[in-house]
Amino acid sequence: MNFAKSSFGAVGVERNTFEDFAHILNYRLMSLPFVYLGIPMVENLRLEETWSPILRKINRRLAKWKHKVLSLAGRVSLINFILSSIPLFFLSFFKMSGQVVKKIIIKERDFLWGCEEGNKNVGDIE
Repeated sequence: MNFAKSSFGAVGVERNTFEDFAHILNYRLMSLPFVYLGIPMVENLRLEETWSPILRKINRRLAKWKHKVLSLAGRVSLINFILSSIPLFFLSFFKMSGQVVKKIIIKERDFLWGCEEGNKNVGDIE
């Protein structure tokens, strides 16, 4: 085990106990927030900042594709198979807030119907 790369953290444990274990094991102390297996461990999962990595990933995927390049069927396939799978790893651990779900749905809907970010096409249903 590489002690230089390892850290010790605990959630729901008194600070003194936590520090004693870290000292006995010769680990550095870890505090919230930290990332474990790509998942941010934070105190409040309801904050939108917790889900910002997911939203950034979706934005990066959409930036690679232009709605004009793909047919409607291609856009539906991209949303169903690529974009919808991005938050699944997070969702296997945490419940997503309603606000974040709405943001993801809006991004997917805008991509599907060819809306540019912040601009609505004429005839869009609100």
